[in-house]
Amino acid sequence: MDNGINSIKYSLGPVTYPWSIEKLRDFYIKVAATSEFHRVYIGEVVCSKRSALINKYLPELIQLLQKANKEVYLATPLLNNDDDSHHLMLNNIKIAREFGCGIEVNDLSALKYVLDIPLVAGPAINIYNQTAISVLARNKIKMICPPYEVSKQIMLDLAKGELPLEVMVFGNLPLSISSRCFTAHNLGASREECKLICFKHSDGVCATSIENDQLFMINGMQVQSAKIYNLLPQIHELSSLGINLFRINPTSSIDLDIIISQIRGVDSFVNSNDYVNGFYFGKEGHMWIENGRL
Repeated sequence: MDNGINSIKYSLGPVTYPWSIEKLRDFYIKVAATSEFHRVYIGEVVCSKRSALINKYLPELIQLLQKANKEVYLATPLLNNDDDSHHLMLNNIKIAREFGCGIEVNDLSALKYVLDIPLVAGPAINIYNQTAISVLARNKIKMICPPYEVSKQIMLDLAKGELPLEVMVFGNLPLSISSRCFTAHNLGASREECKLICFKHSDGVCATSIENDQLFMINGMQVQSAKIYNLLPQIHELSSLGINLFRINPTSSIDLDIIISQIRGVDSFVNSNDYVNGFYFGKEGHMWIENGRL
């Protein structure tokens, strides 16, 4: 396998925030116009209630990306625990079939519906060893994106498995998902009667400590890291393991043009005040390890 710079490709994870249709359209127009992203994941994954405002525009966005020669994958919800999320999962699979897209499986319950579609196991599925990879391979999975908290040592083992890896290298880390909506609760509403209040906080709500330290980003039912997880300095190290597809998770805190400049190596991106990388080095996730070595 060629592990040189020419083999490195980038993917773009699904937008996890409640962005307006106008913001989503502008974002994907920009994505379509850039050559940096080989694959794009699209579709609501956090909250089924948000999907009603987005789903009717998915065909337009998919066609926009496909015309730009992007490999498009529909992502299934992170939870499949009620009728609404199950319907969302089935709807995303239906759209994938209609437009010839692949599927990112984020809950294994989706497997019974998608065995005839190109499949990626998403980072919400717990994959920590080669045995797990073998089980997924037998179920027609073609690639895996390991959980975001895996260390380099685990990555070394996973890279020896029978499926290729896609590794997330930039973005807020999704830390947990719940049936309850943290944003609604924070704003004094219930999830059942939230009236999509999260759209008023489309970039999430930052939770801070008494000392005013940033702790977490609240994104509806999802809790994320407050800071950006950044493994861009480790791209070539990961590439040497035979990994050549690297995922960027969209965020409003850093403009896509800046991320592209960082990918190209035009701008410096290392600032310990803005980023974390502790999980990769087997440390606490909120840490930044400068030129760390295991």
